[in-house]
Amino acid sequence: MNQSSKGPGGAAGLPIPEYDQLTPGELEHRIRSLEPEGVDRLLAHEREHADRPQVVNLLTERLAQMEEGSPPTPGG
Repeated sequence: MNQSSKGPGGAAGLPIPEYDQLTPGELEHRIRSLEPEGVDRLLAHEREHADRPQVVNLLTERLAQMEEGSPPTPGG
């Protein structure tokens, strides 16, 4: 990913503003409103950058929930 495309507070193109500064607890609520494509983008970004095990697990579990039919809901 092109690091020069980073905007203030995070990588450009991510569906959650200032994603890189958020804790797993904060992300847990915010990813609920995303479509699967948005969660996929976050997961790819996470694996390429910080690769936080708790966040990778959280994103992977959310994708599995959506594959089982859980729809996006308003996030916190």
